[in-house]
Amino acid sequence: APPDALIAETAGVLRDSGYSIRATVEAILRSEAFFSDESYRAKIKSPVEFVVGAVRSLEATVNGPRAAGAAARMGQKLFDPPSVKGWDGGRNWINSATLLTRMNAAAALARGEGGDVGFDAAALARRYELSDAASAQQFVADLLLDGAAPESLTTLMKEQSQGADPPTALRRCAYAALVCPEYQLG
Repeated sequence: APPDALIAETAGVLRDSGYSIRATVEAILRSEAFFSDESYRAKIKSPVEFVVGAVRSLEATVNGPRAAGAAARMGQKLFDPPSVKGWDGGRNWINSATLLTRMNAAAALARGEGGDVGFDAAALARRYELSDAASAQQFVADLLLDGAAPESLTTLMKEQSQGADPPTALRRCAYAALVCPEYQLG
């Protein structure tokens, strides 16, 4: 919920620009509030944001119907919103069933299933010159959590990837990051 001062400022930009949507959207996107601590990770990712974000970040391959089915099991059936206003979102995206589905989708992506879902960890490790488990762990933290992995996750990723080659470490760390609470927020 934006503060009243921000609403007034944005309304002023809208009026002063002759009701230009472009100028108003630009003002919103350049606003300090857009990048504030209150805005950062303040919204729970929708199922589609979760799936597409993970796939794009990890340069993964995904079977479209399987991805759409996973999103539907998480509560967002594509092209079939519950009403004209769309999905309620927010905390409605997270419950015991949908959280388990998110974890299963993350596991399928991290380990790869049947060649139609997953990412090529070896190719990613080569492309980004990841030479050991520690570099893979840092890469995942930077890629999926903007380098802001909580200490508990950093410890878990370190334990999970200890002694592993970079591709194995990438898979293990990616799964841990995808299921952590911080990744659920966008």
